[in-house]
Amino acid sequence: QDLKNCNGLEVTEPEGGFFLFLDLSEYGDKIQNLGFDSADQYLLETAKVASIGGMHFGENIDELRHYIRMNCGRDPMTLKAAAARIKDALQKLN
Repeated sequence: QDLKNCNGLEVTEPEGGFFLFLDLSEYGDKIQNLGFDSADQYLLETAKVASIGGMHFGENIDELRHYIRMNCGRDPMTLKAAAARIKDALQKLN
């Protein structure tokens, strides 16, 4: 829920699954200007949040470079902390 309120972040909620899909494309140029190849690399380094990058779901489909998949099968406190760190990392880009 916390991530839905983050400007420029597109969130697709799971339908019966354990994964949340996030579209960080709006931040793509800023992420790459900092030297990161993709959103998952940026979030791992900056927010210390591990995710699966979109490029794993479509080899050589550059539009997926700034999409990530997150596991939501964690305890609520861990998810809330991860969401807060993601929001902070994205705010640093503005």
